[in-house]
Amino acid sequence: MYTIFISYRRDYGGTFALLLEEKLTQAGFSAFLDHKSMPRGRFDEEISRTIDETTDFIVILSKDCFKVREGTDFFVEEIEHALRKNKNIVPIFLNGYSSKQSIPDRISDVLKFQGVSEYAPQDFENVFLPKLVSYLSDTEEKQKYLDRSGARSYLSSRQKLERESLDVRWENAIEIDICAYFANMLINSDYINQALSKGVHIKYLIVDPDSDAAEEAMRYRFKNVRKSLFRYSFDAAVELLQDMREKNTEFFDKALLNGELEIRKTSLHLDQAIMIVKKKKESDNSVKVDFYTFDTDDTCRRSIMIPFADHENYEFFCEQFDYIWNSPETQPV
Repeated sequence: MYTIFISYRRDYGGTFALLLEEKLTQAGFSAFLDHKSMPRGRFDEEISRTIDETTDFIVILSKDCFKVREGTDFFVEEIEHALRKNKNIVPIFLNGYSSKQSIPDRISDVLKFQGVSEYAPQDFENVFLPKLVSYLSDTEEKQKYLDRSGARSYLSSRQKLERESLDVRWENAIEIDICAYFANMLINSDYINQALSKGVHIKYLIVDPDSDAAEEAMRYRFKNVRKSLFRYSFDAAVELLQDMREKNTEFFDKALLNGELEIRKTSLHLDQAIMIVKKKKESDNSVKVDFYTFDTDDTCRRSIMIPFADHENYEFFCEQFDYIWNSPETQPV
């Protein structure tokens, strides 16, 4: 019984796949690699059955990995099957991979999953592997790995964040940046009030309810979402901002005026909701990302926590927020 399926291209990803399978095995994981683990039987049937049995699907993205091949493309078929079976997918981006190469539409969602970039060989076990393991499902193998490795700093930082309540996560914050389709956190939320009372600068970015992005979200991304919800959420955010500007103490304590609240609307399409918490101690900074998926309830989003220790991904989502915040398609409310 395998818990991890490794998908790869033999031409440019084969060597790395063999190394990865070896290191995962040494770390106590049971990983399937067709080159070493394939039993007798029809290849396509055995591959599908193995993917069904595993909890995690690691896909190695290498040079020209999506280049059109003649005949059955098992690499694409494996990814499509994993997506269809809602497996926990973890992409690995090798140095030769280019995001400019075209990808078949039916597997394009694989790029929406949180992935890991290739590291130098000397950093494989101490940096790359712990980061990769952090994105795997919570299995007995993963727990044993964490116990043996003494809860390395990156993994322990992420797990600590996942256990924290929102008020604890916001403690000692100096700035909080939020980007989402809905402004539901601003409605009947004590968290915003408490943060503002402590002088926290809050940037809140929401989708314009009259934009094509909102129309797309209602049509493809969320079930049972009416335009009135977008409008209500947006109007509530605008009303809150106006109360702050006018110092309306009927609703807000004077202490709230110690902080600063900015709200902007955007017509850009969002693939995820982002919450960035910046603290007095920079190493305590974090990002929470909720990946929107098509045709699902809003509560079925895939969420991940990114500690400051995962600096590459932390900086990526900070830059993404800044890009949307300062985009010409984004306007102050």
